[in-house]
Amino acid sequence: MIYKRVIWLVFFVYAAMLRGQDPYYITFDVDNGLPSSEIYDIVSDTNNNIWISTDRGISMYDGASFELFNTNNGLAKNVNFYFNKDKSGKIWILGANNSISYIRNNSIYPYEHNQEVGDVIDKTKTAHWIKYLDTYAEHPYFMTFQNYSGVEYYSTLSNTNKQPGEQLTPVFTKVSTSFTSNDTLLNIHGDFYNFYFHQFLKVANYRVSKAIENGRNQIFFHNRNTVFKKSLSNEKVEQVKIPYDIESFYLDGQENLWICTRKGLFFFKDSNLNIEPKVYFDDLLISCIKEDFQGNFWIGTNDSGVKFVPSFEISIVDHPKLANKNESFLSINVNNEFISFGSSKSKIIVCDATEECRSYAVPAISSNNQINKIYPWKDNSVILNSGTVFSVEETGQPKYSSNKYGYTVLCSKLKNGDLVVFARSALFGIEKADGLITSENFTNPIYSNLYVVAQNLEKDIFFGTAQGLFLVKDYDYNNNSEILDIHGEGLGRVSDIVIENNGIIWVSTIGNGVYAVKETTAIKFDEVDRFSSPMVNNLISTNDSLLWLATNNGIDVLSYNIGDTLSTKYLRRINNTDGLVSTNVNDIEYWNGKIWAATNRGVCNFHPNILDKEVPQIPISITRFVNRDSTYNIEDELHFEHDQNDVFIAYSGLSFQQFNEQVEYKYKLIKDGNVKKEKWIYTKDRSVRFIDLPHGDYTFEVNAMNKLRNWNESSASVSFVIKPHFTETLLFKALALLSLVIGIYTIIRIQNNRDKAKQLQLLELEEAKRKMQEAEISAISNQMNPHFVYNSLNSIQNLFFKNDSYGANYYLSKFSLLLRQRLQFTSVNFITLKQEFDFLSNYIELESLRFPNKFAYKTKIDDSINMDLILIPSLILQPIVENSIKHGFDDIDYSGEIIIEVVKKEQTLEISISDNGKGVTKTKKSNSNNSQLHKSFGIK
Repeated sequence: MIYKRVIWLVFFVYAAMLRGQDPYYITFDVDNGLPSSEIYDIVSDTNNNIWISTDRGISMYDGASFELFNTNNGLAKNVNFYFNKDKSGKIWILGANNSISYIRNNSIYPYEHNQEVGDVIDKTKTAHWIKYLDTYAEHPYFMTFQNYSGVEYYSTLSNTNKQPGEQLTPVFTKVSTSFTSNDTLLNIHGDFYNFYFHQFLKVANYRVSKAIENGRNQIFFHNRNTVFKKSLSNEKVEQVKIPYDIESFYLDGQENLWICTRKGLFFFKDSNLNIEPKVYFDDLLISCIKEDFQGNFWIGTNDSGVKFVPSFEISIVDHPKLANKNESFLSINVNNEFISFGSSKSKIIVCDATEECRSYAVPAISSNNQINKIYPWKDNSVILNSGTVFSVEETGQPKYSSNKYGYTVLCSKLKNGDLVVFARSALFGIEKADGLITSENFTNPIYSNLYVVAQNLEKDIFFGTAQGLFLVKDYDYNNNSEILDIHGEGLGRVSDIVIENNGIIWVSTIGNGVYAVKETTAIKFDEVDRFSSPMVNNLISTNDSLLWLATNNGIDVLSYNIGDTLSTKYLRRINNTDGLVSTNVNDIEYWNGKIWAATNRGVCNFHPNILDKEVPQIPISITRFVNRDSTYNIEDELHFEHDQNDVFIAYSGLSFQQFNEQVEYKYKLIKDGNVKKEKWIYTKDRSVRFIDLPHGDYTFEVNAMNKLRNWNESSASVSFVIKPHFTETLLFKALALLSLVIGIYTIIRIQNNRDKAKQLQLLELEEAKRKMQEAEISAISNQMNPHFVYNSLNSIQNLFFKNDSYGANYYLSKFSLLLRQRLQFTSVNFITLKQEFDFLSNYIELESLRFPNKFAYKTKIDDSINMDLILIPSLILQPIVENSIKHGFDDIDYSGEIIIEVVKKEQTLEISISDNGKGVTKTKKSNSNNSQLHKSFGIK
């Protein structure tokens, strides 16, 4: 009994030595969505959603909310223990009373042969529950978790008499029942299982664990409290004993080994069992751990829900004072051998390179006990903003003293030996060899609190104050000048100054972000409009092109290029989604190969190579498509009637790292393939509704942006069609056009018949010559009118076929006007010269629409002619003008021109129509070649 107590004492001491500070985490439990805080297993599906098994149902987390599944949603039982993902990607859920369910397409279904499984297991009366399940030969095989006579492995009998299309009912048979050795490694269908025997309270128990394999031809397995690593090439076995019962183990994406125990989570970097592991959450029973696609870790506990850990790469410094989440740390000072932290409660913590730390209480001189600044002083001591000089004796005891300047907020020794000190409120002093000069005695006085001093290689001095940045050259303090931006304005309250080796001077401000000073001008980094906060408390540089900014909303890392102008290579944010314990970062330093951050909830450190960690794209998917209150599968062809034009689309970008801020999306709705016409619309909403969409072919595209502000390379999309109303179909338009043509033709025929009858009546009443002239005019009108109508209707039809509804409508209105004039003028023998020219103008405009840019039209009318008083035979000019357009301008490669000139010579009215076409000779030749195809009536 004494021997056992010694062994357990060794275990506890061993665990205590490995104790690591818990990382930043968020707890998911019954208060924010889980049905229970008793977690058994965690798995991710093919869509990267997280599934969590509990004793009161299954929950799915999609990055925004939890969805609960129980027996009402398809689960066989509400109590479920393990997830098993088979080789096809199907996720099996193993529950109480040997119940089996499975996940498919974000839904849960009970296994259709649960009855057969229960019958075969009940026969043994020893199996407690199923732990592992996989598929082989179309049906599951499984293993029981624990029994009192041996581990049972069940498979299915093959049915050689199965007929095509026949539903096979599996017959489960027990393959193996017992193992004699304490540890047995068995390979079943390529999967390794470890069976071990132990005796507890004089009861024999068998237990089974599934081995896991890494990419180095090695497998890991465990028994009650020992982990083994076996090489499959040389059979070499390594092992390490864990002081507590092992619940499960896991290999992450970097092949680090995680051991879940009844008292904590053990971490073996690079799966190396020969190094001391780190231990996290040593006060919790850890049931499982899972890494998601973004590198976050989900840790299941027995009674404390799920611990979501964004990263283990950012460490909270393992010291009770530095890890105090109730205390703010405001300042950092780096010495070659030590790093010091100032707290909000008059404490200073000093740590060495091994991160061994000591805490010291600082006497409060005033009511303000915050240590906002720590500056180097003499003899390796530091001076605090309270004016207290602090150092540690060789005995380890703190030593305090005051300085001769009293309340001091800044101390900086310049390269010529001058000392910059604080004198009193809103003033500072320069201690020179011959005495002290204060800023109020400068020729250009500086009445402003001083926060930081920096000096470049040219020995220029920069004073960062509450009101701006001031420059002093050659130690001539009287001739100081303020550094202004390109708009001639000051920089505001300066919090820190960093001078790069390349000569760039970086200035952080409280409220105005970051400036780069080149020569004597400050350039605000407006190109980066996505800083976490304009309140930049401090900044450091780890090389000549990488800046780390401590802000009130995390750490910003700025990489930049230097050329004729400063440009951004990238901007990276580090906040609690990366594991930072608090986003309120008061100070930042680089020391001992790490970045150190003083925050409002403790001190963190991490290696700069955290920037090398890839930030994956956010998977984007369309989760719901609704039309008129009906939900549709986006994989189907979506065709809707004209009145089904109200569409609701929901989408989701899966990101577990952006739980504190909404994912930013962009979407566009493309109609009829016109991609260039549509612009992206940016939003943080996860759904959009389109109302009263016109008919057409639509494609909806949506994309999501990750925390580095990179969009996914491919968008999610869904296509659908809204059919046109019958009146908007091409068939209806064709029928309407045909009806219009028939109607117009009928009207023309009726009108022509009337004109003919009228002309016949006139022939009987007038003289023979007059009757002949009128007959000729009537003949021309009767022949030319249909000819022109056919041409015009053909033009209208072409416009409809081109989908030029505006042009067709305009043409049709002009054409109807011309018809009305035609009907009006054909009822009389003579019309005025003005009416003839109005008709001719409308006709030429129609022809211009038919033949755009083909010809121009000019008229020259003698000023002595009163067009309203002169009568001419009606519609006599149109056939001649038509002849110029149709024949004179046929096949010309230049712009045609028609000139109509009217002059009065005594009692004769002379009208000339000329064009610059190809000429009468060529036209006649061309017409003779086509005489069989076309007969012209105009000139005749």
